[in-house]
Amino acid sequence: MKIYITNIFPSSLKNKLTNINKYLVNSLTKYELVSEEYGIHIIENDVIYRMEPNFNPDTKLIKNFININTELLIDNTDYKMIPVTSQLPVNYILTKMTIYEYQIDKKSNLKMIVECLNEPVSQNVFFSQNKQMDTNTIPINFYFIYNDKKIDLSDRFFKEEFNVFLSHLN
Repeated sequence: MKIYITNIFPSSLKNKLTNINKYLVNSLTKYELVSEEYGIHIIENDVIYRMEPNFNPDTKLIKNFININTELLIDNTDYKMIPVTSQLPVNYILTKMTIYEYQIDKKSNLKMIVECLNEPVSQNVFFSQNKQMDTNTIPINFYFIYNDKKIDLSDRFFKEEFNVFLSHLN
């Protein structure tokens, strides 16, 4: 299940990600291939998957969570990743993203995910000393993943972990 904070925009996280670096547990590169004919495909670890949503209309909007001006959108849509071994679309849009995963504790059920695009620093693209292109990381999406079937918003541990992230994002 995904939990979105509706009143914090992803672009506002750009300068705040360094504040939560100590909670970074993983970063990976993901390619998203989108086409009208075949939908959304994800390329991870050199394997191509077709994303097939199993829509669960049980979404909830919670206002004033933890007695502050925070709106949560809880989305129970489940995505099946089906390996693709045959044809890919001819017309598509390919997006390369860097995914950052943050977690307070390895045993925690709550994980914050930030999806970022890398964009050149200037329009005059140049390479640095180590032959890498200088880029800015631009957050385009963020959400929380809760690894349990049912969420208890009154759970003390959930609130504490959520508050840690929220304190750095506001």
